[in-house]
Parts: sequence; structure tokens; C-alpha cells
Amino acid sequence: NVKRGDEPDTVLKEPSYFVPREVECERNIRLFCDSSARGVYIYGTGVYGQATLELLELWGVRIAGFIESNPVAAEYKNYPICKVDDIANGLCVIVAMDYKNTLSVSEFIREKKLNVLYIWRYFLII
Repeated sequence: NVKRGDEPDTVLKEPSYFVPREVECERNIRLFCDSSARGVYIYGTGVYGQATLELLELWGVRIAGFIESNPVAAEYKNYPICKVDDIANGLCVIVAMDYKNTLSVSEFIREKKLNVLYIWRYFLII
């Protein structure tokens, strides 16, 4: 820990403090993606879905496609966008939306018995 200035209560974290959290985050997300024989889908093509795709691509993880409640396009970056009604039960899905929108799709997630990873648990999404 590093203290700076005349503020004795101010403690700045060294950069190495954050590395284990980032490594744990990547490991958990990779394990989730590797656990699916049918591929992983991202629920949401908005800002959070796009950022999640970029992160996964950076790590070399390929997804099967996206899920949308009301798709306005057939694909995004050459990945198909599937309507929720067309999704098979038991798929692995990364829910890439804020907490409020996650609540709005929670019933669908339960009905389809999806294996889900909530991206907001790993990143600050408001």
C-alpha cells in the first residue's frame, strides 16, 4: 500500500493488487465458455454485449451467436442473432446487460433452464 500527501487515510493500491482479480475473472469466464459443447451465446447485442464479444475475441474465444428478445437484425459481426423463442433449452449463455435488464429476462432464463454467466458480476456495469 502506498500513502501519498498529507492525507493519512488515503491508501492507493499498487497495480499488482488488481492483477489477481483480472486473472480470476478471465479464468472463470474461459472455464464457462469451455464447458459448452454446443457453444456459448451472448444475450444482448447492446453496448455490454458488444464489449463482451470484444473481450472474448481478445482471449481467442469464439461464440455461437447472440440472443435478443426482439432482434432488429439477423446478425452482428457475422454472428447470428437468435430470437429467444428459437433458443434450445440448456444452452450456455453469457448475459451481457445491466442488472435491471437482466431482471427483465430472468423468467426466460428459468424457463429455458439456461446455464448462465452474468457478466455484471465480473465488471462494474450500472
